[in-house]
Amino acid sequence: MKRAGYIIAAILLVLVVTNPSIREFESHEKGGHANASEFGRIHNYFICSIYQSNNADYRRKYFAILGNFYEINTRKLYNPNKSILE
Repeated sequence: MKRAGYIIAAILLVLVVTNPSIREFESHEKGGHANASEFGRIHNYFICSIYQSNNADYRRKYFAILGNFYEINTRKLYNPNKSILE
């Protein structure tokens, strides 16, 4: 029983240490979506996080765990100033 507790504690420690920071998300966004105007962490659960980035056309949400970012939601934003023909 004691050994199982150590294993769970070790797994939790690894998850906490590898939870990506805002700097890591910033470099991820600059590399993948250079036109992201706003981005940041919207939920921090200590072992994982939810991040969001916005630009003029899209809002993207990412699940971050173990140093990686996984896109979980992309929503096209309505922009009344943009022509449909562009």
